[in-house]
Amino acid sequence: MLLFIGNKHFLQKKYNDAIHCYNQALKQNGEKATYYVNRALCYIKLKQWDKVYQDTRHSLDLDPNYIKAHAYLGQYYIEQQRYDEAITSFKQALELCKVCFVRIKKTKSNKKLFILDSK
Repeated sequence: MLLFIGNKHFLQKKYNDAIHCYNQALKQNGEKATYYVNRALCYIKLKQWDKVYQDTRHSLDLDPNYIKAHAYLGQYYIEQQRYDEAITSFKQALELCKVCFVRIKKTKSNKKLFILDSK
């Protein structure tokens, strides 16, 4: 429920309220990569780059294959003018996207319903 409320605040551009919800979700539900990456996106909007880095790294510690975390980390590196590291992060996100596409394509050919999460 807190994730949903936080997402609603985010869509309303109430980034600090969204951050508060994600903080509460982390306290109540334990560490989940989704909470960290959602909070990182709020920090991107607020241009709090050190916090973006911390949350994306923590998210990737929990789930190394989290596409959004790699992309947001790439955005962090661009803002820091660390372009080689940004390229590496974006390439990692792209490679993970290719894996997801192959899974979806194979699943459709098997005529099975397969839903990927929004990583």
